[in-house]
Amino acid sequence: DLIDRIPKTRQIHKALLSIEDKTTQWLAKEALQKAFFCQGVDLSQLANIQSIVAPFRSQGSDDTLLSEAELDERLSLAHKWDITAVPSFVIDGEHVLSGALESHQWKQFFRRRLGS
Repeated sequence: DLIDRIPKTRQIHKALLSIEDKTTQWLAKEALQKAFFCQGVDLSQLANIQSIVAPFRSQGSDDTLLSEAELDERLSLAHKWDITAVPSFVIDGEHVLSGALESHQWKQFFRRRLGS
């Protein structure tokens, strides 16, 4: 009942990818998800996205999001690697493991990869 509209995620991705530290990026993503799913914040509004992400930016950084070209470059890599699920893991720039995997699936991958 809290969600009035489903936002396009391009601006959200730009905001998240402008945070360099991956752990901090993950925390910002959790804050955005909580705001959207639990509080009904309209994430189609850039001002709302920026206000949620702002506390996770490094001190001294500006509010500049990735440029459209930078985002397109990162998204093209995702398409190149056929990343279609979250989470997805790219290992050695060659192998993509998509989706939430069980521990036995990870073991199977590394056994094959290491030849044991």
